[in-house]
Formats: sequence, C-alpha cells, structure tokens
Amino acid sequence: MLDAVNRDGLPPIDLSGGTQQAESLQKLAARFRIAYNDARKLGQRELSRQLLAQTKRAETAAELSLGLAGLRACLESPDAAQFLRENVLMRRLVDSGLRKIWHYHMGFVALEMSVCGAAPPFGPMRAGKLAAAVAGSETVLEAWGRDRPLGQIAATVYKPEVREKIPNPGPLVVFTSGLYPGHSSQYNRATSGGRRWIRIGETRGFGSFHVAADTIDAIDEYNVAADGYSHITRTFGEGASARFRAIGKALSGLGLPDLRRHDTRRPMYALPLVNDPGGVLLGWEAAGDVSGATAIDLAKQWWDRWVSARGALLAEQARCTPDLIDELAGMMREVGPTPDAPKRPDEPEQLTLAL
Repeated sequence: MLDAVNRDGLPPIDLSGGTQQAESLQKLAARFRIAYNDARKLGQRELSRQLLAQTKRAETAAELSLGLAGLRACLESPDAAQFLRENVLMRRLVDSGLRKIWHYHMGFVALEMSVCGAAPPFGPMRAGKLAAAVAGSETVLEAWGRDRPLGQIAATVYKPEVREKIPNPGPLVVFTSGLYPGHSSQYNRATSGGRRWIRIGETRGFGSFHVAADTIDAIDEYNVAADGYSHITRTFGEGASARFRAIGKALSGLGLPDLRRHDTRRPMYALPLVNDPGGVLLGWEAAGDVSGATAIDLAKQWWDRWVSARGALLAEQARCTPDLIDELAGMMREVGPTPDAPKRPDEPEQLTLAL
C-alpha cells in the first residue's frame, strides 16, 4: 500500500517504512495542515484543496511506515505473537498500519445500516427480525455492488494502480447498532440464511444529540471568529460527523472538558458474510463467492421460525399496539400544535392482517 500512495507533493519514500520516515512525514503533514488552514481563511479554494490532498497523503504514508516498522520488529523476534503481547509500543505501530488498511477497504467491504426496524404496529409481528435477515440478502449485496469504485479521499491519496496491487474482496460484513442500551434487540438470535448476527461490543458513549441547536449556532460562530472560516462544509477530507467535530473544536479552544460524552453506550452488531472477514482483509484467507439467500427464502425462514407457531397471538399483540398514525399524533402532542399540521381523520382506515 505504501508503494501505491500518490507522492505528488511528497519527498522520496523508502518502501521499507520505518519510524524515522514516519516522523518526517508527520512533520510535513503538520506543515501542510497549517498552510491549508491559512488558505481556507483567505478563501483560496483551489490551493486549500491541493494542500489538503497533500496532508492526507503524508499522513497515510506516515501511518503505513509505522505499521511496517512494527511488522519488521515482529519478524525479527523469535516469537512474534508473544512479542506483540508484551510490547505495547509495537502493538501501536502495527495498529497504525492496520488502521490504514481498514480505512482503504471499508468503502468496499462494510455495509453499514444506520436505521433498521419495524414501524408501528409491526414490531410485535417480529418484522424487525425480517429486516435484519433481508440485510444479508442477495438483493442487498447486488445493490451495494461487488466492484465499487474508490472513494473520493482514497482516489486522492492513492494512485489508480492501487486497485491492482490490493484487489477489492467485495462485501464481507454488515454493521449496525442498537437504538437503546440494555434493550432487547431485534438482532438477538437473528439470522440471514445460514449466517447469524453477533454482538461485537458497544459504542463509546460520545455524540452530539444532547447539544441544543442554539448551542450549535453559537459554536459555529465561535469557530468562524477563532479561525476565520466555517468548519462545517461537508467537503472532501473533512471526515465524518462535521457537527461532532465542530463541537470538539470549540470545546478545545475554550479549554473546556469534552462535553460530547453522554455515556449512552449502544450495542454494536455485525453480520459476517464470510467465515473470517479479518482474515480476508489481511490476505490469509480467500473471500470466495460471497452471495446471499434470496429475499423470498429469507422471508420463508423468518416466517417459519418467528411467526407461524404464534401467528394468532402476535397478530393480537400487533392489533393492540398503537399504529404509526397514533405514534406520530403522540409526537405532535409532545412538541405542540403547528399551524399547518394536517388533522387526523376521526375514523382512520383500519389495516387488517390476514394469517
């Protein structure tokens, strides 16, 4: 991967990596970053894009150089596994390189579901289990694509031949998170064909949902006053969650503790599409033919497992559950009336579920 980094604006790179090279590249990236911030303040858009691209290339080459340094130390050790267990510094070096491998691959191999569930009143009918099953269907995998193009950042950081040096293995895993901590999730015991959803951990408990809109406006004004430009433009290279980063920027500038931590840790789930996604990414296992069951087969599997034996009882539970119109009406009552809000009919149409 180091050989595939676009070196425009970078000095010659030793492909064997090393900590000295990494330190040099990190200093270069810091200089590029300062120049980039200055260019943004002055409104020099083309120059700022060029400097940001050079920053990303230098940072990537530095991280890969650190990873190679760690791997070289492992190879020189008589017991690499034991060496890594005992040496925290070497683990950090290796992790630096592995992180860049993951950043490169994640746009190809990881399908992320942001929201997946059953709208009222279909929760009691175990429709969430059906949604979790269909996430691994052949229809979803085809829509995702097995030969996706490089993302915008990767296409700037790497040369085009990176696709030949590091082939795309295709989709390997589906990720998502539960909505609530400690909540009995629809992913528990959920399957997709012969594959099973597994819990892999929880979120770190950081976010921005608890920061009021008025506070966000004040933060944006502070950041513009402090740096001379807006930080939330959602343009190339600025990373994900612009609002989250803007809050962190202001808190750091004001010398305040990180108030983004809310300690609401949500469970994380994964649906592996191959036996060993990590092994495929690292090259010691072939991905093989990654395919999913048809939506029809998954629906039949879901029905047989979750519904057929208790269909009448589940239907009764669903009938007694507020429907979507009632749920939305309750939300409107919570936030108060609005002048243009449509009125709910006195007798809404009833949905009949035939079993």
